Amino acid sequence: MKRHPVYPLLLAAVSFCVGSLVCSSIPLVETARATPFEFDNGDSPADAGGGAAESTTSSGDWAQWGGDSRRNNVPEVSGLPEQWDVGGFDRKTREWKKDDAENIKWVAPVGSQTYGNPVVADKRVYIGTNNGSGYLPRYPSGIDLGCLIAFDEATGKLLWQHSSEKLSTGRVHDWPLQGICCAPYVEGKRLWYVTSRGEVACLDTEGFHDGEDDGDITGGTARLFKEAPSAAAGLDEGQMPNALSAVFASNGHPVGARTRVETVTEGSEWLASERRDRERQYYAIKLADGKITLSDRGIGKEPGEGKDFVTVPASLTDGLADGNVSATLANLLAVRGMELPKTSNVAAGPKPNSWAISANIAGADRTINVRREGPFLSAYKEITVDDKDEADTIWVFNMMKELNVSQHNMCSCSITALGDILFVNTSNGVDESHKNIPSVQAPSFIAIDKNTGKVLWTDDSPGTNILHGQWSSPAVGTLAGVPQVIFGGGDGWVYSFKADAGKDGKPELLWKFDANPKQSEWILGGRGTRNNIIATPVLYKDRVYVAVGQDPEHGPGEGHLWCIDPSKRGDVSAELAVNVSDRSKSIPPRRLIAIDETAGEVAIDNPNSAVIWHYSRFDQNGDGQYESHETMNRSCGTVAIKDDILYIADFSGIFHCLNAATGEVHWTYDMYSPAWGSPLIADGRVFIGDEDGEVAIFNHSSEPQEPMEEIDMLNSVYSTPIVANGVMYISNKSHLFAIEKQE
Repeated sequence: MKRHPVYPLLLAAVSFCVGSLVCSSIPLVETARATPFEFDNGDSPADAGGGAAESTTSSGDWAQWGGDSRRNNVPEVSGLPEQWDVGGFDRKTREWKKDDAENIKWVAPVGSQTYGNPVVADKRVYIGTNNGSGYLPRYPSGIDLGCLIAFDEATGKLLWQHSSEKLSTGRVHDWPLQGICCAPYVEGKRLWYVTSRGEVACLDTEGFHDGEDDGDITGGTARLFKEAPSAAAGLDEGQMPNALSAVFASNGHPVGARTRVETVTEGSEWLASERRDRERQYYAIKLADGKITLSDRGIGKEPGEGKDFVTVPASLTDGLADGNVSATLANLLAVRGMELPKTSNVAAGPKPNSWAISANIAGADRTINVRREGPFLSAYKEITVDDKDEADTIWVFNMMKELNVSQHNMCSCSITALGDILFVNTSNGVDESHKNIPSVQAPSFIAIDKNTGKVLWTDDSPGTNILHGQWSSPAVGTLAGVPQVIFGGGDGWVYSFKADAGKDGKPELLWKFDANPKQSEWILGGRGTRNNIIATPVLYKDRVYVAVGQDPEHGPGEGHLWCIDPSKRGDVSAELAVNVSDRSKSIPPRRLIAIDETAGEVAIDNPNSAVIWHYSRFDQNGDGQYESHETMNRSCGTVAIKDDILYIADFSGIFHCLNAATGEVHWTYDMYSPAWGSPLIADGRVFIGDEDGEVAIFNHSSEPQEPMEEIDMLNSVYSTPIVANGVMYISNKSHLFAIEKQE
């Protein structure tokens, strides 16, 4: 267990700090509270995630990020294990060592980098990840995808997967290996989520397991492969082609991603090898007269005498014009889940260099379409209800195509809803220069009819002031008697709109709040003090809580945590930017810095401020210095609150505990590792994961403390622990763990 110092709250520091006021033109650097704020302490749930109750979700399903639309990760549950051990994994087979585990119900492999948070509804567990596990035969693990995976809640077995192929525009819109970084919203037999391709997708939660193809999108095609037409392509560059790898596998000689290919004679002869403990397995590959011959050259320090084991056509299209499928093509189709019988029908397709292969596969009549696409050869299957591992798509709305959205690096938003209305952050952002916004007029916030995918309203409030990307998720609740949807903008402002269908395609803006001090400045690469909002706003007792931060790749920096009164209207920021020559008129927001002091611009107190309290730093030990553990740093995490005790982790690895009503700091704890996720409060304890792969467990208490346990999850925990139906779910980068007391 790592040892960390704990920093008790000193009474002298408390009395000094809580007397400071946040609504001041002095830089906002002190913890402070306003005058006492009265609110309803009722315990009954409120409509649409209203402000009265702490949690409307008990130990049942956890059907969206945060449990309900108020986003407070606080389930009512008891009986969780006090500790657990995830066991380990065999280095060679990657099999889970169940006998070494404790209090683990099941483990499911996910991707190689997992940032999505689990959601549990109607006996299914959903998680966003990448394609590191290669669950679908048509998408081996070497193919990069965004994946939303549905598992059986009882066993952790795969039910189906929704796959998002990478955008052709590359990392500016769809960063490699990041997969799906959001959580879905589930209601009844329908699921909605934002794909990595900038789409809002509605899926049938039962997939094709109900034997039906539901919705307007029926049938359709799924890509089986996109390869060079020759099975020898790439060998001279040291790459093992997928088509040739399939030939090896079908003949009892599986080769993997670590296969080393050396050229013996360019264009005609190669030596392939794979490590086998301290020795290597060698294979010879020869190309002559349009055919490839594979030979087993044995295991050892050096290759031995060759023994040929198969000869196949080099061209994948060989024989198609004559109505035949070559062994090369058949092997590739087989490893992609479409193993052809001995006889199949091949017909010419509608275009030149295209063919339709019809056959009875696994007891069902199927059609495979093969065609040339530029320099590649592609194959597609027609999706049917027999494809149980595929998602059943109801409708898809493409925000990039229909709204001209240009997301930066990734499109990610955990959708929430009120009635029939879905609320979505589009992720519209800057281009690869990190300076220009290619789609200034594209909306940042939208409302969609959940049944049809029709856009009800759009809003582009951040406009030209988007700093980087926009990856926050909305919260919805009845606040001060009005249904409000709260968005965190990529310009560092919080926006509240009336949570309804809007009028003439536009929402009603209720209030907006600048979450950055006016003196803060945006500098590329995270070198400045101005931040955007990645965290999700949380609604608790008629208040809004939100922290600011930046892309974790920008590193640590100055942060802020705000408690906002949502009953006010208009610009409710702590300060206003004005010119000294006319203090009655506010200066419109700017992207890089709000005020230019050389031009006579200053920040003044806002008489309409909605700030209840603000936390930036706090001199806990009263020595007049601000150490790292006494500072609220940038955070992409979301607060969790119960019994007026608030917890939040920042990207510098500091875990903060505050009084949710006053902003007073109870204690902080240094995890010595960045935290990407958010806390869970459950069963009298608080759980938080970190980049080192540890989950720290604290008593739910305002008393200064060290963790009860720090549990090793084997690799980085970028997501947030959740609880559903009495089971805790935590994912590390590569696996999802269902944690439950076991006899």
